[in-house]
Amino acid sequence: MAKNLFITGFPGVGKTSLVIEIANENAQKIGGFYTQEIRQEGIRKGFKICTTYGQQEIFAWKSLKSDYMVGSYGVNLSVLETIGIFSLLEALKNKQIILIDEIGKMELLSEKFKKVLIECLNSPKKVLATIKFTPDEFINTIKNRADVKVLKLTRDNFEVIKKEVQSWINN
Repeated sequence: MAKNLFITGFPGVGKTSLVIEIANENAQKIGGFYTQEIRQEGIRKGFKICTTYGQQEIFAWKSLKSDYMVGSYGVNLSVLETIGIFSLLEALKNKQIILIDEIGKMELLSEKFKKVLIECLNSPKKVLATIKFTPDEFINTIKNRADVKVLKLTRDNFEVIKKEVQSWINN
């Protein structure tokens, strides 16, 4: 099996839920970060980055004034470039598996993130990442690497994919 495992799928199928479950079940082996929605009264207002080292900060927010916008969200790249990248570099040093959730539009605004992502993929460590479904040049390049396997998550195959990811972790 490939050294680097990417989970893709349409928004809302459970990619983040899957990697959080896997990370919690394998906490001694996995380091990195995941993104979580922030909802108020059932409405998504933004996203926060949460690291496996206990840090969390708002990454994007509907009313945030920023030079970086994805849809209606202002993106605070400094959060990604501090705690997000710090968590990846720590995992490179201290863990068996690097968790990146996600490789998406917001994260790809950062050249520093792209550089550290490539460093992680090129390292001897395994990388478990979620990646946006829709293609672009950078996404296609990393999805098509010889050391990458991409699994498509749907609402119907969550448990099957989870078992495959767990098997990958244990090998």
